[in-house]
Amino acid sequence: MEITFISDTHNLHDKLDLAGGEVLVHCGDVTTWGRKKEFDKFIDWFTRQEYKTKIFVAGNHDFCLEEEGWVVPSNIFYLKSSEVIVDGLKFYGHPYTPIYGNMAFNMSEDGLEKENNKVPIDTDVLITHGPPYGILDRTHNGNNVGSASLRRLFLNFNPYINAFGHIHEAYGFRMLDGSRTVFTNCSVHELLWKGDLQTSPVIVNI
Repeated sequence: MEITFISDTHNLHDKLDLAGGEVLVHCGDVTTWGRKKEFDKFIDWFTRQEYKTKIFVAGNHDFCLEEEGWVVPSNIFYLKSSEVIVDGLKFYGHPYTPIYGNMAFNMSEDGLEKENNKVPIDTDVLITHGPPYGILDRTHNGNNVGSASLRRLFLNFNPYINAFGHIHEAYGFRMLDGSRTVFTNCSVHELLWKGDLQTSPVIVNI
C-alpha cells in the first residue's frame, strides 16, 4: 500500500500538487486561525484529491474541530482517538500535543499518557499531530518539545509508521535501533510563516 503523508498546510493546501493514489493522510493543522470557513475550504479541497482513502487528524491550530458533532464527507475519515481499517491495515489517530500557549487539543503529559494508552497494540499506522519526545521534535532554538508519554509508548509498540507534523523545522525520517517503526515528520509549511511551503509530501510503501 502506498500512503502519502502531509501535515501543517495552514490554509496553503491548494499549493500542493498531489499525484493521487491509494491513501492520503493529513496529520493536522489544516487551518491557521482555527475558523470554520478555513476548515470548510480545506475539506472541499481534500474531498477532491484523487485518493481511494483520505484520513486526517486535527492539530493545535484547528480550534473549530474541538467542537463536537462534526460531519465530514463519507469518503473521508476524521480520527480523534479512533481507528479505521483500510485493506487490512489499522490506522489510529489523535490530535493531542503538550501544552503550548493557549492552543487547541493541548494536554498535560498526564492527559497525554491516558490518550496514548488508548492506542491499540495492533495499530499499523499511528497518526499523531505531535512527535514523540526526542524524535524529529527539535525546534529552531534547539529544544525538544515532543511528548514523553508518546515516546514511552514505543517501548512495547512497533507500528509500521508513526506520522506527525507540528514542528515545521523537523521534517524528515528516523528509525530507532531494534524497531521496525518509521517515524516521519511530514510538515510541509515553512518555519517563518511567509505564506509558502518548504517541503514535499512524504510517500511510504507498506
